[in-house]
Amino acid sequence: MLGEDVEQMALDQNKTPLFDAVKYHVKRKAVPLQIPGHKHGHGLEEYKEFVGENVLRMDLNETRGIDMIWDPTAVIAKAEKLLAGAFGATYAFFLINGTTSGVQAMIMSTCVPGDQIIVPRNAHKSIFNGFILSGASPVYVQPEIDDRLGIVLSVTESNLRRSIEENPGAKAVMAINPSYYGVAPDLKRIVETAHASNMPVLVDEAHGTHMRFHRHFPISAMAAGADMSAASLHKTGGSMTQSSALLIWNSKINPNYVKQVLNLTYTSSPSYVLLCSLDVARKQLAVRGAEILDRVLELTSWAVCAGQKIF
Repeated sequence: MLGEDVEQMALDQNKTPLFDAVKYHVKRKAVPLQIPGHKHGHGLEEYKEFVGENVLRMDLNETRGIDMIWDPTAVIAKAEKLLAGAFGATYAFFLINGTTSGVQAMIMSTCVPGDQIIVPRNAHKSIFNGFILSGASPVYVQPEIDDRLGIVLSVTESNLRRSIEENPGAKAVMAINPSYYGVAPDLKRIVETAHASNMPVLVDEAHGTHMRFHRHFPISAMAAGADMSAASLHKTGGSMTQSSALLIWNSKINPNYVKQVLNLTYTSSPSYVLLCSLDVARKQLAVRGAEILDRVLELTSWAVCAGQKIF
């Protein structure tokens, strides 16, 4: 559980413990006697000239003071607990293999070979690859389709309930919040329906990172009581491409086991540039998310009402 010092820090979402530690390391200007081989950009001058020296100085190998992502005990652990607090989760993990790694970890953490998972037919390929890696099998449930717009919407509670009744041996339910067209399901009812059959709910929230931080957006996975979710902070949260988060709400999910599963696919050479972007993006969402999203909604409303094309 959270220590008292971390609990106090978690109340202050202005903190960026990992980013601060990396900045301190950069300011020390230590001589790079280990990997990466570009040596703060001295071995890659053309690239350094374009992106700047700070980015390359932040491209560090695990060293004293900046923690290790696969078993964090210091600044990364603190940053992940701040992330959990911001999203209303019990635990959170930084991901630098994209949301793909989080989706696959959710499946591998809750299912064993031969298990079945109820999953929308419009799922992302990361989910199908998760079935391959875990040995689990999909039970497809058809989402609703808007014939006028020609787009896939979301799975309804009634469709999910019917699928559960027809497949009582299924071990989990996968939900998408929102769909890739921006359509959110009635996630709270979906969670309640699945939990009534003792089935955990795993949520692919790749396009829904922002929804937690404004009252006028659909409910987030953690707020709906989903057991786990994978959120692409790089899509709608401001972090760098390939950086995401895995969130756990249900205390029945063992975070240590989830960490072991993640370590099967984690890189052994994590990018601190990506990790720091997660730390800062979380701060911005928690501190200024509502303000920023107010402006997004204002601009969207103006574009629609003024008859302007958004694209």
